[in-house]
Amino acid sequence: SNLHVLGCRHGLVLILDWPQLLVWDPVAGHQHRLAYPPGFDPDKSNGAVLRSAAGAGEVHFQVVLVVVSDYEEKLLACVYSSETGAWGSLISTPTPSGNSPDSDTRVWWEPAVLVGDSLYWMIADTTLSNFLEFDLKTESLAVMQLPPEKSCDAESGVSHEHFTVMQAEGGGGLGLLSVSGFTVQLWKRKTGFDGVELDKLLSMDSQDFLTIQGYAEDNNLVFLWTGRSVFMVKLEPFQCEKLLDTNKWDRYYPFETIYAAGT
Repeated sequence: SNLHVLGCRHGLVLILDWPQLLVWDPVAGHQHRLAYPPGFDPDKSNGAVLRSAAGAGEVHFQVVLVVVSDYEEKLLACVYSSETGAWGSLISTPTPSGNSPDSDTRVWWEPAVLVGDSLYWMIADTTLSNFLEFDLKTESLAVMQLPPEKSCDAESGVSHEHFTVMQAEGGGGLGLLSVSGFTVQLWKRKTGFDGVELDKLLSMDSQDFLTIQGYAEDNNLVFLWTGRSVFMVKLEPFQCEKLLDTNKWDRYYPFETIYAAGT
């Protein structure tokens, strides 16, 4: 298929409909198609969509694209505004220190997570050891290293199915959810790690395993697959609900939106 969901936010869905981008509002039925800006290969770029109020009752949206430049050892970002109908200037930051041009640094296909005023993606190279942060207020890019404990896990071959950026409860801020064996750990930027053993809570046996299937940022919920069943989990305070039994791996893109009172 030429369709790939890049993420959902604020009642909008961003889809790679190769070789274009599609911004879709399923509730209103609106669709907007965008050409990629120069230098952004659809097969190597990732992106995020969000609504922005433009005043006078109008609601517009922004699309933020990120990519690793093939030739300049830079990470690039570009912002589209539906208010202006155009892409903005290129924004760049160097690739992580120590990466050589042939290190195959790339931005994961996993959806971005909005925490505060910043969007976060994971960057993959031989160690999977970095966040990519795009600050929406300053329109700037920055690379942040994973905590050392998780960098070690990454060097051991942990895949994207075992990590997700998320909001930290209790005041918000940046968090990182990781799964290893039957344990889920939530890292908070200021307080370190807290762990929860899920094998008994999710009725898992020795043949099962945990992978992350999706994350709902508005409600701070993570979707976990055990190899047999999908569970919706909230870590703080801990709540768990079984959604379905399935032996098929799927990626889930939670669709969250806000309705005005009385509608």
